[in-house]
Amino acid sequence: MKADERSVADPEMNLFTMSSKDLCMIDHLPDLIDAGVDSFKIEGRMKSIHYVASVVNAYRQAIDSYMDNPEGYALRSEWLEDIGKAANRPLNTGFFYTTPGAEEHIYEPEEKAAPFDFAAVVTEYDEDTGIATVQQRNFFRPGMEVEFFGPVAAGSFRGSAI
Repeated sequence: MKADERSVADPEMNLFTMSSKDLCMIDHLPDLIDAGVDSFKIEGRMKSIHYVASVVNAYRQAIDSYMDNPEGYALRSEWLEDIGKAANRPLNTGFFYTTPGAEEHIYEPEEKAAPFDFAAVVTEYDEDTGIATVQQRNFFRPGMEVEFFGPVAAGSFRGSAI
């Protein structure tokens, strides 16, 4: 593909090719489960470990909640927030309910959807001392707020003992 007789792949061109928004159906899990869907694929190829862990954790909690009590099920805002913290692009429902129109695509570079970065992986945690050993993956320093999440619990921490 060429633009003004130069290759779109030319890094000096700084061109942007159209892309779609990311599919997110967590709002519609009851519809999917009631329609007979019993397996969900979470896109993880070309995504960060933070994205995959956040999205899988949110869907796992939502599916478990629905399966435990379909009549009393309610989408929890923290599931959407967790996905939003990891998302790289805006989200939509793809072709599930309608044929996507022009508004469902991205035509020019945008700001990163999530203003969060994946900081580290907790490799050990000592419950007696409250000390966590982490493998750093991005920049962080004493005094910065760090949010921890996992399959059972989540929480924020701000401190100088890093």
